[in-house]
Amino acid sequence: MKKTEVPTRRQENYYEEDTYVNVTRPDETKERDTYRNYKPKSSDSSFSFGELNAGFSDLADVNISSASTSSRLPDLEVVSSVKQQKVQRSMVMVLAVLMVIVFILLVVFIAITYPQYLTVSGEVADIQHNVSEFQKQAMEERDNLKIKMADLSNALDLTVSGLVDDKRHNASKFMKNAMEEWDNMKTKMVDLSNLLDNICTVCPLGWHTLGSSCYYLSEEQRSWNSARDECYKVSSYLVMIKDRNESDSLNTLLTSNRKYWIGLRRDSKDIHIWKWLDGSEVTFTNWAVNEPNYHSSREHCAESLSGPWNDLSCSEQRYYICEKNRFC
Repeated sequence: MKKTEVPTRRQENYYEEDTYVNVTRPDETKERDTYRNYKPKSSDSSFSFGELNAGFSDLADVNISSASTSSRLPDLEVVSSVKQQKVQRSMVMVLAVLMVIVFILLVVFIAITYPQYLTVSGEVADIQHNVSEFQKQAMEERDNLKIKMADLSNALDLTVSGLVDDKRHNASKFMKNAMEEWDNMKTKMVDLSNLLDNICTVCPLGWHTLGSSCYYLSEEQRSWNSARDECYKVSSYLVMIKDRNESDSLNTLLTSNRKYWIGLRRDSKDIHIWKWLDGSEVTFTNWAVNEPNYHSSREHCAESLSGPWNDLSCSEQRYYICEKNRFC
């Protein structure tokens, strides 16, 4: 018997928690269309009752399939409910097990930490007791120290008072003796001054005597700083020419065409000011024509050109003149 094509079926989905059920139903619309539009096939031959019977047989199969599908739906719902109950029971069991485990862990933790807590509590109580005792002793020591400090202060006041009286007496006596010594020294200084007025100092060998001074003319050449130091070594200084008379007298001793360092140089704070070695400013000058010219901005020292003066770099080599005072 020739099979008739079964109408397409509509898919319906049922979800039961994690279980997915796919139930198929006949498409009712297409089924009605099949009933409405069903016509026996015509052929060139006469009408066939066999084909008609086959068509009715197929329709009967479709009805049976639809009925079986409808009968399966309640069974699926029952299965879904049973599975939900099983899942719920499983979750309850898991939660119960977890609670038991947590309770056991809590009991173990308390059993371990409680003895330690008791030990620490005892140690804290001992420390608090020791601190209290220490504070009590500290207060007693402080009170004793205050008493000792008061006694010491009174003793010091008495001692200082006695020392001040003794020192005042000794200081008065010392001042009296010092005044007497000062009067004696003044008398001796007057006598010594009178004695020196009657004595003439002779210039050293190789030095020249002019008025109240001795002069030394070097035979070697040095820089200005070196010449100054050489004069200091023999208790003298580079010559300081402070008036015309001394300048004219000194020129008679100088060898012509020789250049000598004198004790004159520019002030370190103001290059336009010239000062002698003793710090006094220049009041008498004997500069050569167009001098000082501060050539190349490095001429800070003064030389005598066997008469007139010239400014020159202090590092140049020149002869030099030393001077020392002579007492008469």
